[in-house]
Amino acid sequence: MTPALSTLVTEAPDGDDWIHEIKLDGYRLLCSLSRGRVRLTTRSGLDWTPRFPSIEASISNLGVDDIVIDGEAVVFDAHGVTSFQRMVAALGAAPHTIVLQAFDILRLDGRDVRGMPLVDRKRLLSDIVARARTKAITVVEHVVGDGPRFFREACKSGVEGIVSKRASGAYPVGRTKEWLKIRCSKRQELVVVGFTDPKGSRAGIGALLLGVHDKGKLVYAGKVGTGFSARTLEELRRKLEPIRVDEPPVIGAPRARGQHWTRPDLVAEIGFTEWTRDGRVRHPTFLGLREDKPARKAVRERPVETSRR
Repeated sequence: MTPALSTLVTEAPDGDDWIHEIKLDGYRLLCSLSRGRVRLTTRSGLDWTPRFPSIEASISNLGVDDIVIDGEAVVFDAHGVTSFQRMVAALGAAPHTIVLQAFDILRLDGRDVRGMPLVDRKRLLSDIVARARTKAITVVEHVVGDGPRFFREACKSGVEGIVSKRASGAYPVGRTKEWLKIRCSKRQELVVVGFTDPKGSRAGIGALLLGVHDKGKLVYAGKVGTGFSARTLEELRRKLEPIRVDEPPVIGAPRARGQHWTRPDLVAEIGFTEWTRDGRVRHPTFLGLREDKPARKAVRERPVETSRR
């Protein structure tokens, strides 16, 4: 079983056959229990079970013999908003603070339930989690209809965006327009293709050089020099030094002193205001490394125009 993937669109649908959830800012997980063993896998199939001990324990104590749940491992900030930066920090220092926000169920006790309507699957999932009374798993709440209003209110609260799903739909296969994501601010997963030397009292690196897969080619997408802690700057330098290369791995790379190119192995989550005409991200901010995604999957996202119905 593989996770369904939402399509980025420009506006939320408002028909009555759509439900709307807050878009979570963490690591997507498929959580399975079979023959007494729990497996927590990322959207690219990596087994990250040891990284989430609280979630692993909670899945094993759901009171069922066999289950597959789709959800997101998250950490909340003081305002109740999920934070990718806090998620990354917690993986290394405080994994017990990570919880699962579950939003779908794919299998239960040997029965494939992906063909059931979404609202029925969520009701089934809610019943299971409620009986288990676990603090590490919560079922994501939703509203029915009026997507544009929900989107406006969600953005006021500081979240990343919303996800709109067909209430009557089966669990989708792959990328789908039955699940739509609408962002409050722009985000993009970009490939790290190099770094610059630090200046002044700054240690580690000055900025990350970035690329993105666009129309089958890895092209230069700019550089990011903000959003780093001192510790992160030094950690990035340690990760990048062993993969340095002599020539830029991207098309359209600038030439300047103090630049160092690397193999395009790492993926960074970047917040920004807009794409420039020449394909660079404007006012970028580093949010963290995406260890759950291979670099070849960092493809430029372009929102699809959709009907509100």
